Amino acid sequence: MQEEEGAAEGLFVRAGHFMPVFGLRWVEHPTYTRRFGGTPLYSETYGVSASYVKSRFEAHITGFVENPLIDPVRLANGGAIYAELRVDDKTSIGAGGMIDDAYEYTARGVLTAKRYIGTPDLLLQGELMINNPHVTGYGITELVTQLTASYFGPKGLLFDLGWGHYDKNIRIGEVERDAFDLNIHWFATSHLELLLVNRAELIGLGKGGPTGAWSMLQVHYRL
Repeated sequence: MQEEEGAAEGLFVRAGHFMPVFGLRWVEHPTYTRRFGGTPLYSETYGVSASYVKSRFEAHITGFVENPLIDPVRLANGGAIYAELRVDDKTSIGAGGMIDDAYEYTARGVLTAKRYIGTPDLLLQGELMINNPHVTGYGITELVTQLTASYFGPKGLLFDLGWGHYDKNIRIGEVERDAFDLNIHWFATSHLELLLVNRAELIGLGKGGPTGAWSMLQVHYRL
């Protein structure tokens, strides 16, 4: 439902099965701020969201409950807020918060930034998240970050180069993870995409466990 049918701005309200509106909402689900930031793969909840969108800013509020029909990935009920301000026509910054009843409860805060550079055709994106899960009265602090540069190349090519960092407890050394990603997209047609995903991953910069790497080729067909 929207305030004015067909308009790109104004008030929008929806209800259904979807992710809470929170952070940059990366498409690639292995991204740390998604995987460890409350929106991992297959974790859609049932919720109600209200959004107010204008040319210079947007704001979103979402209330959600765990999926009662299946055994869901996320056993959580809660709420999220998120807002973005467009500083100019190429730059935006955002902030938000989420709280849910995972464990005893988990609180999250996020800061985001995006900058488009016209020459070369480059989009820079960054996300910084602090998680504070509480278990049996004890809270820990997690740090999650993601930086990605996306280059829009010729003939339907798109290149993503990214770095992700996840520290599951900032008080303990050599448990943090770092991921280095290179994704190559080829949009052959408006319906067909080939995607080569590559990742190298370290624990404690190689001191906390074995280093791993993998590559995966995907084919996406959109109806």
